[in-house]
Amino acid sequence: MPERRWVVNASPLILLGKIGRLDLLRTLTSALLIPQGVKQEVERGDPDDPARRWIVSVPEDWLIDCSAIDLIVAAWNLGRGETEVLSYVNANPGFTAVIDALQARECALSLGLPLQGTLGVLLLAKR
Repeated sequence: MPERRWVVNASPLILLGKIGRLDLLRTLTSALLIPQGVKQEVERGDPDDPARRWIVSVPEDWLIDCSAIDLIVAAWNLGRGETEVLSYVNANPGFTAVIDALQARECALSLGLPLQGTLGVLLLAKR
């Protein structure tokens, strides 16, 4: 298995769910983490959303508590999910943020954080 350690935001989960490829998150990584704020955001979605049905059954060890928010990340006024993803990645070298939102991507780039988007996930899977 590749040595990829990802912390995933809601939009990649939702998009991969819509195309029936949530399995890629596990097959392309050696570690997959989902902040509680991301889980709650997905759970508030449409009851028929594949990501919402999927997230209620993820293993507990994939879920992380990100109550320690990085003040620099918080200053960007991102959503809770993006803030938790980027705060965790900033505090834990070796992890990559999987996010799509432009402002969150700009924050990650300004902090020098490793970054992956949904399109990048699909391109990795194609290879």
